[in-house]
Amino acid sequence: MVYSERPIGLIEKLMVPVGLCGYSLYLVHHPYLRWLLKTFPSLWTGHSALWVLGILPWLMLAPILVFSWLYYYFIENGSIAFGKRLWTKAHPNLL
Repeated sequence: MVYSERPIGLIEKLMVPVGLCGYSLYLVHHPYLRWLLKTFPSLWTGHSALWVLGILPWLMLAPILVFSWLYYYFIENGSIAFGKRLWTKAHPNLL
């Protein structure tokens, strides 16, 4: 836990899950964006500034956050727990 002089705010509370699934964000974002570009090429051209600067980023960001959190929760956590079990079986006298 990180010590702070002030109470933790809403932004910090919202950023903790993003920080936890950072590696998953790294893994998920590129395939999703490639799929989005390939499947919907008309999303990127000929639209208003509201679409390009307001709606489109959320269309890209929201599914990436959801997929990366699911990847973190089901795959990364499972792998970490499995690694801990293997380590404790292989090195029981180190605990």
